[in-house]
Amino acid sequence: MGGEEGLDADAARRGGVGPRAVALTTLAITWLNPHVYLDTVVLLGSVAGTYGDARWLFAAGAIVGSFVWFTALGYGARLLSGVLSRPGPGGCWMRVSRS
Repeated sequence: MGGEEGLDADAARRGGVGPRAVALTTLAITWLNPHVYLDTVVLLGSVAGTYGDARWLFAAGAIVGSFVWFTALGYGARLLSGVLSRPGPGGCWMRVSRS
């Protein structure tokens, strides 16, 4: 994690990045991200407070919605990875730049 090499996907495929580095990077991105606290505590907490006793149902719905969203985001990224990784003709970036 860190250093000048950063997160290199090719190095990870070659085995240059170990599971410990991946786990530490994932934890750092998750827990050191200020948006986690702003979205979860401030935004969702203030909205949940308006539901009174049903705030626990709101919290459960937010958890399920988050799980569905991030699962779909992960599988969608994997599905589109081929198109998104090609910047030239036939790739996503060429289509975006022509618009």
